[in-house]
Amino acid sequence: MAKGRLPAYLKEWYEKFEEEHGVFSNWESLKTELMERLKVTMERSIARAKLQALRCTEALGVEKYNEAFSQLVGQLPHLWEEDVVEDYIKGLPNSIALDVAKAKTHTLLEIQKEATEIEAFLSSRAKGFS
Repeated sequence: MAKGRLPAYLKEWYEKFEEEHGVFSNWESLKTELMERLKVTMERSIARAKLQALRCTEALGVEKYNEAFSQLVGQLPHLWEEDVVEDYIKGLPNSIALDVAKAKTHTLLEIQKEATEIEAFLSSRAKGFS
């Protein structure tokens, strides 16, 4: 059977699919399901790459960074919270990331709130010096 020629990750998918839905009746149905699976995998890979490349710039600001980051996370179900938080902190400017990393917060929403507050504090402090 063609299953022997599939890469490991597709063999797992194939076996799970077969267990849940039964054996494929013909090549076309297998091909259709494989194409859908690969499409989802590619879309997920692209969204994950965008998430890891996203950076909070001074022009963007933390609020808009939070929106963009949350939108990408929404496209990626089944992510571990720790990985999401790590990616989020990596995208922050160093001046904010260091303080956020020290905070005793653990969820993305808590970290985002902390980053917003730190940005506001730094901004008000900078205005006080001008």
